[in-house]
Amino acid sequence: MKIDWITKNSSLGAVTLYENNITLNKHAANYFKDAYAVAVGIDRESGNIIIQKVSKEEAENHDAESLHKIAIKPSYGRISGKHLITEISDHLALDFRSKTAYKFSALWNTGNRMLIVNTKEVY
Repeated sequence: MKIDWITKNSSLGAVTLYENNITLNKHAANYFKDAYAVAVGIDRESGNIIIQKVSKEEAENHDAESLHKIAIKPSYGRISGKHLITEISDHLALDFRSKTAYKFSALWNTGNRMLIVNTKEVY
């Protein structure tokens, strides 16, 4: 018998889009514990959602309108904003009238300090 044991830390992050917010599971939210804000974008080539960690010092170099507050709780993180969700749902053709939530896997990119949400991999 050949068994590959799975460690607790090997789990993927999960990001769920709701009509008014983006919710990150604990694993994904842990990367943003010390973030001042986040920048959220869409990779036009892959269609992936990118959530980049922004420190207080880095925030000075960003347009204030492009930054979003992130609330980190013990078991999840949340980025709220109806306009943000509207932009994402329009690009990804998500219909919140037929489905209340869309859940995707996510991986942390250490070099760029960003969470890459794989919109092709729905939970």
